Amino acid sequence: MFRSSGLQLVTTSVIVGETYTLLNDRHGYSVAMRWTEAQRTGALTDVIHLDETEELSIWATLRAFGGVPLSYQDASLIVLGKKLGIRSVFTFDSDFRQAGLNVVP
Repeated sequence: MFRSSGLQLVTTSVIVGETYTLLNDRHGYSVAMRWTEAQRTGALTDVIHLDETEELSIWATLRAFGGVPLSYQDASLIVLGKKLGIRSVFTFDSDFRQAGLNVVP
């Protein structure tokens, strides 16, 4: 997701964890951990940690879009977008359009 005030990437800790696992499986621990630390400490990415209320919203989102193949991770971004008023998501997954988000590219 992108904040409208610039090119800052905004994501959830859920997505960072999912990406770490993917990178670890494909490229090993060192690559995965370097990428993860860059996201956590870099100026270009704002990693948001969702609370219990937002987690409940994730489950509500999954129920609301029961016919759409959203993952828990996808739903976390939808909840984050609503919370922060973000309307654009960088993804190759067109399912986000059904949640009313602008998909980039």
